[in-house]
Amino acid sequence: MLNDLFNPLNIYNVMKKILLALVAMTLTLGVYAQGPQRGERREFKPEEMATRQAQRIKEACNVSDKQYEQLYNLFIEQGKAMQKQMQAGEGQRMSREEMQKQFAEREKAIKAILTEEQWTAYEKMQQEQRQRRGGGPGRQGGQRPPRQ
Repeated sequence: MLNDLFNPLNIYNVMKKILLALVAMTLTLGVYAQGPQRGERREFKPEEMATRQAQRIKEACNVSDKQYEQLYNLFIEQGKAMQKQMQAGEGQRMSREEMQKQFAEREKAIKAILTEEQWTAYEKMQQEQRQRRGGGPGRQGGQRPPRQ
């Protein structure tokens, strides 16, 4: 019986099973560590979204600290309103016209905060973002552009 335990063929089989178990655990942990998968939604946090949007405009348009704070407050206000709609179930059923109306109101508020020169830089940034997304909203057929 002791000879069977130290048989090189038996040791090889045990090592193979241990290695296979380690590979399986590594793959399983890797899947869980990736976070939300396709089709899953991350938690919507208005503060993070407002910071990201205001920072993007600050970098692209060279806004002052006061303007940054105004933009941040605008985005926080809109983000919290959007969060309320989503929690009430209204966010998924918003009509295209309503979305366009909210977008126009947002653009009007941003324009009131920025100078003419900054507004021009903002419009340029928006245009570049639309091109990267494949033409922005309303592209033909509603299809996403192919990934590169």
